[in-house]
Amino acid sequence: MSQGARLRSPLFVECMIYLAISTPLGLFGAAWPQQREQFGQSSGALGLLILAYGIGRLSTAATALTILRRVHIRVANTGLCLLFVLADLVAGFGRNFVMLIVCFAVIGLLTGALDSLGARFQTLVRDVGSAGLMFG
Repeated sequence: MSQGARLRSPLFVECMIYLAISTPLGLFGAAWPQQREQFGQSSGALGLLILAYGIGRLSTAATALTILRRVHIRVANTGLCLLFVLADLVAGFGRNFVMLIVCFAVIGLLTGALDSLGARFQTLVRDVGSAGLMFG
């Protein structure tokens, strides 16, 4: 397989999406001890952000079939990734804690849907039963 074909492979794209949706939350958790002062919050306020993210993620965790009945997976992934970038930018440049909580809830909604689409894609294109623990 050529380098160009590898970069366009659906598996590579899904792996990059998983990397993109997991990085911001991990980085923000590590930066919170220093960033909390900009929001005038305690260390415990990080729990509110994680709660908003978790509720958002859980509420869209099983949306793949609903989304795929309406649009192609490429269109869905592209649209959700663009919205994800927008929500990350608002969260990154905002200085209002309530807005940050809302952004984390939206990011949770979007990453739950992207994760669901990725998992559905993997079950359709791979023989999941023979893949072992790697794919469930």
